[in-house]
Amino acid sequence: MKTTPLTREIADQRKSEILGLESYIDNVGGPNWTEENLLKELPMKWDLSFLMENDDGQIVAYLISSNLHGRYHIHRPFIHPSMRKIATVRLIRQAARIAQTKGFTEIELEGW
Repeated sequence: MKTTPLTREIADQRKSEILGLESYIDNVGGPNWTEENLLKELPMKWDLSFLMENDDGQIVAYLISSNLHGRYHIHRPFIHPSMRKIATVRLIRQAARIAQTKGFTEIELEGW
């Protein structure tokens, strides 16, 4: 599994693939994201967000985060159902690595 920073350019290029995965989030709560949500500019969003791809280059997980009041704020975590056993710990570890590297001492998850 490959981890790639989720830049504005990658989000725009792969928005249909990312937003297509929203159907798996449907029963978790909160509305599905739109292109507007995905591409919305937030403080440090493109420095803190990332995606994970399988060996075929398909997105299997992503985490969209920003700097909210000095905290590493997770807006949208996603792990494909078929990859949850493999990718969950990797997603959390990667988020923690990025938060630490960028100097954050707190991580918070947006409540739905």
